Amino acid sequence: MPTKTEKRLHYFPSLDSLHKHSILFYLNFYPGGFRKNPEPFRVHYQLLLISWNKWAGKDLEEFCKRETLSYFLFNAKHDSPANREAYFNEIKEFISGL
Repeated sequence: MPTKTEKRLHYFPSLDSLHKHSILFYLNFYPGGFRKNPEPFRVHYQLLLISWNKWAGKDLEEFCKRETLSYFLFNAKHDSPANREAYFNEIKEFISGL
């Protein structure tokens, strides 16, 4: 048991610091394009990078088209022409920005 003169080590953050960090976390979403109504699809960027590395950078348009088709084959309830175009543009911008 620690005496009064010993310092106690805090291994867990306090509630105040957690609250401050969560506010900063949500504030950082706004510059990055936080939307209250998000898209009906979710881009998994880690898997996208793995696929792009296996693709070996052959053709960006063909890669985006195949990734879009494969994503909406597994998520058919969100499939629509507008969602396909948005997903295609999202992954194309991400890969071309690398």
